[in-house]
This record gives sequence, C-alpha cells and structure tokens, in this order.
Amino acid sequence: MPQQPDLLAISIDDVQPAVGQAGPRLWVRRLVIWRGVGDPIREVTLRPGLNIIWSPDSGNENEAMGHGGGKTTFCRLLRYCLGENSFGSHALREAVVNKIPDGYVGAEVVLDGEAWVVLRPIGIDNRHYCAKGEELEAAFGGEMPHTGLGALRDAITQAFMPEAASRMPLANPVEEAWEVALAWLTRDQECRLLSALEWRSAQTESHSASRQRQLSQADRLVIVRLLVNALSAGEMEASRLTEECSVKIEQTRRQRRRLQHLVEDMQADLSQKFGASDAQADFWKAQASEAVAQAEAAADPQLYERLTKAREDKDGAERALTQLGNQLAGLNADLATKTELRKTIDNNSAKAHTHVCDAQNPVCKTCGTRMDQKALDFVREREQERDDLIGKIAEIAGDIGALEANISAVKYQIAAAQQAAKPLAEAVIALERALVDQSRRLSAAKGDITMSTRYATHLGELKTSTNAIEQLLQLQSTHLNAASEHRAAALQNVDRLSLLFDGVLKFLIPETANGKIDLEQNELNLRFQMGGDRSTAAVDSLKIVAFDLAALLLTIEGRTQLPAFLIHDSPREADLGLSIYNRLFTMSQKLEGIGGTPLFQYIVTTTTAPPEAFQKEPWQRLELHGAPADKRVFGMDF
Repeated sequence: MPQQPDLLAISIDDVQPAVGQAGPRLWVRRLVIWRGVGDPIREVTLRPGLNIIWSPDSGNENEAMGHGGGKTTFCRLLRYCLGENSFGSHALREAVVNKIPDGYVGAEVVLDGEAWVVLRPIGIDNRHYCAKGEELEAAFGGEMPHTGLGALRDAITQAFMPEAASRMPLANPVEEAWEVALAWLTRDQECRLLSALEWRSAQTESHSASRQRQLSQADRLVIVRLLVNALSAGEMEASRLTEECSVKIEQTRRQRRRLQHLVEDMQADLSQKFGASDAQADFWKAQASEAVAQAEAAADPQLYERLTKAREDKDGAERALTQLGNQLAGLNADLATKTELRKTIDNNSAKAHTHVCDAQNPVCKTCGTRMDQKALDFVREREQERDDLIGKIAEIAGDIGALEANISAVKYQIAAAQQAAKPLAEAVIALERALVDQSRRLSAAKGDITMSTRYATHLGELKTSTNAIEQLLQLQSTHLNAASEHRAAALQNVDRLSLLFDGVLKFLIPETANGKIDLEQNELNLRFQMGGDRSTAAVDSLKIVAFDLAALLLTIEGRTQLPAFLIHDSPREADLGLSIYNRLFTMSQKLEGIGGTPLFQYIVTTTTAPPEAFQKEPWQRLELHGAPADKRVFGMDF
C-alpha cells in the first residue's frame, strides 16, 4: 500500500468526511436536572464540536478546589440519559434520593437530525421515558408513562451498528451493543486512561455490560475490531470454522491415540499367542479358528450331563442326611423327656417307700398307742402306690433303653451317609472345575477370533482417522487462509486508523513524534516513538487519548460503526502533559472546521484551566466549583 501523507502535521483537511454529513449524527443538545416538576436545578446547553466543562482549581489554600464540583457526575448523567443503567455509586444515588426525592434528569438527544427527549429518575420515582419529537419540559410536566429507554437504544444501534451488534460476544448482543460502545466512547475517569481496552471501573458501579468482570479483554478487542470495521462477518465465520476444525482435529487425534493403543495391545497379545505374519489379521484369525476347533474337539460332550447326575446324587445324599439328622433330633428329644420323667418317678418312689414304712407301724406318735384296723387298710394302700411306681420305673427304663439303642443306630447311619456323601460332593467339585476349564478354553479361543476381527476393524478405523485428520488440517488451512484474506481486506481501515493515530500524535507533539496501531486478531498495540519507543504512564495516557481521537476521525470519514461522539473526563488528571493538553483543545477547534461545520461532539471535563481562548463560549459550556454549594452540579451539598 503506498505511503499516505503525514496527516495532521501537514493539514487537517486530509480527513475526508463522509458524503452528505451536515453535522454529528448523534449529539446531546441539552441536559436539565430538576428538583421536581417545574423546578429546574441546572440546565446545560451543549453544541456540536468541542464542549468544555471546567471546574477551576486555583491552587490557593483559601479558595475552593476544583475537585468535587461534579464534573464526573455530569458525565455520568449524560451517559445515564444515553442509555446506561446507573448515574453514580450507591452512596451517591442514596444521597440524591434523600436530598431530592422527586428529582429527575432529562436530555435532548439528536439522532440523525431528529430530536429525542429522555427523562430518567434520580429520586424515588421509577419511570424512565424516551420519545421522539417532543419538548423536554412538556414531556416532564405531562402524563409521562414508563417507556424505558429501549426505543432509543435500539434506534442508535440500528443507526450505527446493525451489523456489528449481532456479532458482539455479549449475552444479549443487540440489546447491549450500544451500551458497550458507549463505554468505549465515555471512559470512566477512574480507569485513568491506563489501557485502550479498559472502559469501566467496578468502583463506579455503572452496571455496564462492558465491565471487566463480564467481558474479557479478548471480547473487548473483538468489539473494537467490529466497531472500526476491522473484523468482517466473513473473518468471524472463517475464524469460527477454523476453531471448529481445531476442536474436531483434537477430538479425532484423541480417538486416534486410543485406537493406536488398542491396536498395539491386540498386536502384542496375538503375536505372543500365534506368532507374527505379514498378513497378520487374516493369519491370526485362521490360527484362532483352528484353536477353537481343537478346543471343541477336546471338549467332553457329556461333561455337563455327568455334572448334572453328580449334582442329583449329591443332593439325594444330602437329603438323606437331613432326614437322619431330623430323626436323631426327635429321638434325643424323646430321650430327654423320658429321663426327666424317670427322675420325677424316682423321687415319688422314695416318698412312697417312706409312707409304707410309716404305715407298717401304726402307732400314735403322741401317745404311743397302737392304731386300729383302719390303719392296716391305709398300709395296704401305701404299698399299692409304691408297687405302681416301681412298675412305672421299670417301664420307663425299658423305653429309655430302646431310645438309646435307636439313637446309636441312627448315629451309625448318619456316619455311613456322611462317608458316602463326601465322594459325591468331591465329584461335583471336580466336574464343575472341569466344565469351567473347558468353557474358559473355548471362550479364550473364540475371544481370539473376536480380537483378530476387531484388530482388522481398528486398523481400518485408524487409517480412517488419520485420513480425517489430514482432511481437517487441509480444511482448517483453507479457513485460516480465508480469515487472513478477510483480515487483509480490513487492513485498509486499520492502516487508515493507524495513520490517523500517527497524525494526532504529530499534532499533539510536533517534535518528530510517530505513532502506529497494530490491531491484530488477538492484540491491540499502540506504539509511540520519539527518539525510540516510549512507554511511561504519561505516554500511555497520551496514546489512549490519541487512539480515541483517531477513532473519532475515522468515524467522521464514515469508516466505523460508531457515532462521532466522545467524552474525556479529566484527561489531564491521567498524567497528560500540560503542553499536550493545551494542544488537545487547539486540535479539537481545528477538527470543527472539517466539512465546514462540526461533524462530531467532543466533551472534555477539566480542573486544569484550558487555554484562555477556550475559557468562553462557544467552547466552555459549564463552569463548576467545589464550593459554594450552588456552584456544584446539583446546586447543593449532600
């Protein structure tokens, strides 16, 4: 590409505005803060071109400092009216609610020549309103419905970034695209211009979709490339297909490694069993088939029947043993009963013998007088009782003897049955082992057939996966080339952005400063040279300001999907040098002359005094002070 002229060092007129522009496509015309309906606190009119919000800091101990006047809050209120979800930290919002519970902020926003009114609560109300073609005060004073700001966000998105929005790496791309772009165009002052891709600080509680904890730096880089038309739909699709190929290649490689391990294990196993051969798969399958035939020939076909018969014999012997055991248990129970009964009768027999002795000497134990015939009858009764017990004892003794004889016989039968059952059980165990061994040999032989078959199958799969990887690599290379071609086509915009960046730096630092932007797929690198590469905190802040202004110029040329709208909140406090800072205002004034009328809106807040020529209208739009209270942005202390 031929070297283009040294842009701003020669003439600002080298920037060629897009055809048909007569002013900025998006700008804020007016901002109003109300205590309530009909009670405005502050009204600020803004203009296309440079707008300065100044809070002077005299540096004297006895005078109010420049900080605390509300410059950052003013920027946050503008962002709030342009669609951001919050105008300040929780502490600030709570203080505002307590002080002005009926408070509202409103703005007139001009989009492609049509005025929109925006009304948003800063107090306790929860109605958010936007509409096209109304008067701000009339809308606030009337029956204002809750519409939300979706219509304005959608209109801005459709006007500037219909293609980029849908491709942004956001949870809800179309709904959140403008808010993310707004974050870049209105960087948090708390980010201190430390990085081109850091737009929102967590401490500001902006609830922006662009916060670092929600979007990675890689995601923000994609968004920047989309917005400056350095990332086309074709490149994104080619990159997606490239990544898809990478995933498939890795999956196929994992599958191939697994197949390789399987094939190697099978090859080692089959080689150990059957030896190696040139035609390994067929050879091993034939060897395995022969082994199966040999195992089947050596198998006993009646082994299972013999095992079944042995199990039946063993079960019969076990049933007989169980019956004998039950019989023995019954005999032992009977013997115990008889033995206990005999003990009882023996005790009764001894008592009966005593009774007979007493009856044979019928003498009164008190007086010693011999008793009469009735006593003799009593003796005979006692003798009969004794004789009956002796008879029962003899009978029980006979029963016990018979039981003991039966028990001995049954024990002998049990011992004989156990002796007979033992070889039957051993035979069953031996036959079961033989059957298991025979089945194992057959299964192993058949398994070798299966393994040899699977070996051939896996060899084919291995070859297929190798071919698939080669095809995927070729396809990936095709997609990579396509992405590179699309990227090369977008380089014209990147080169133009880089030239504008260089031109901005040359204007801000006329002493042979040079700049270059490297905007690649995975990197945004802002280079600054002045007698060699420079990289300090001050230089980094300068590079980011120059980058934003270069993007603004590229937008004026109609080469981006952004509005020509930019806010820098206190860039001097980010360690921007004073001489550079002063030239920033001069350059902004020169930019207003591009196209005959300002084609952008650039809002700068500052505590450092701008050059004297800019401390007046039309550039200075608002002067704030930290004290007294009515000079602060809300006209009061919190």
